[in-house]
Amino acid sequence: MASNYEIHAFAKKHNLSTNRFSIAELEELYELVEEIKDQNFSHSGELSHYITKNRLGSKYKHIAGVVYMENDNSSWKFKGGFPPKIYAIVCQILGLHSQGTRSWVSGYKTYSELGY
Repeated sequence: MASNYEIHAFAKKHNLSTNRFSIAELEELYELVEEIKDQNFSHSGELSHYITKNRLGSKYKHIAGVVYMENDNSSWKFKGGFPPKIYAIVCQILGLHSQGTRSWVSGYKTYSELGY
């Protein structure tokens, strides 16, 4: 478990305001980045797959969850995803690229909201 100092230093380094994020979200972001940074992922989908495959929903229940996606032709659930505010930050910190799809988020529920 990260110390308050580590979490606040992480937030400051990445310009993450505690007014915008809860302490639980910041702590989970920090822990996720620490766990993932040596995996050498290049795309955001790899991160979500890792979270789903390793059943990390309970560990990151405030920032990971189910993203409801849509495009012009269909809609689907994407397990192990992040809400847009978290997704952008994780991708930026880890240097991850999107798959370049023309899809959008139509809804989101954290694993904590889903009872994990």
